[in-house]
Amino acid sequence: MAAPWPVATRGQRARRVGVLYSSVDPGKPPPGSEAAWRKVESILGETVRVERRYAARRLERLPELADDLLRRGDAEVLWPFGHTAAVAAVRATRTVPIVFSFAFMPVECGLVSSLARPRGNVTGFAIADGPEEPLKVFDFVKAVAPSARRWGSLTGDPNLATTSGSPLDLRPRADAAARSQGFERTVYAAPRLEDVDAALTKAAAAHLDGITVFGGDSGYEDVADRVAEFALRQRWITAALFSPGLFSAGLLIYHGATWDEFVRLNVRNLDIVTRILKGAKPADFPVELPSRYELAINLTTAQKLGIVLPQSLLLQADRVVQ
Repeated sequence: MAAPWPVATRGQRARRVGVLYSSVDPGKPPPGSEAAWRKVESILGETVRVERRYAARRLERLPELADDLLRRGDAEVLWPFGHTAAVAAVRATRTVPIVFSFAFMPVECGLVSSLARPRGNVTGFAIADGPEEPLKVFDFVKAVAPSARRWGSLTGDPNLATTSGSPLDLRPRADAAARSQGFERTVYAAPRLEDVDAALTKAAAAHLDGITVFGGDSGYEDVADRVAEFALRQRWITAALFSPGLFSAGLLIYHGATWDEFVRLNVRNLDIVTRILKGAKPADFPVELPSRYELAINLTTAQKLGIVLPQSLLLQADRVVQ
């Protein structure tokens, strides 16, 4: 349980936290975890002054919004949600404490010097420290469809933002992981939600066997139903990464952290922010990764595709939904 926030008494200046979101609607809680997220929001709102800035998925606005939190919001701590928001916050200040949520590969992208000893003014939690764990999903795809070869990846941007300003291209490593399982992978980038339909149409013309849909800064959760319906019409094997919400829309496979794990990590960050306001330093807290991953399978989607799932895979699954 998170420690209580420091409460300003009469005559004291209110404590100030700047929260930076990549998303449109940060107040909408993840499915299945409404109570925990309401608790976090209520703690944030009751005892400190919280300044929020929303990029509305226009990621290019994040640097100016981070600067605005520091200048006009006079933030004592920055709490960015999303990888690109975390990068924008770190580029905006090397002195104000930063506690990030949902970053990716924080060491390689320059957010921290190491996970165990982050040093400097930054800590938080990351959804993964490399593409290897998420791309284990190909092991499960192979079990579902041994003959599948042509594979697509729907993503906002294949290049990962870094604090140096030089994007990190993950395609070589991801392509190598796919090839090791016998897949030829093609990336279909849709930086904005309005680009998704065109990207899916292009993917359909390639006669794919399946597609991976990435969560994160892309915001595809907002169009997840549309993506799932399109994929079903194409008879694609589908896999969701980084977002249980994408899987909930009807994709076949999910491999990644559970909603409960994401909630736990955000409540931990809430506690870290509290401790920093009491005098602790970000470097006192190691960067954490999810400790609980799950394999989830949608039986209804499998039936619609006419797929008979192997019993060995069903026994591996942590969650099977209908």
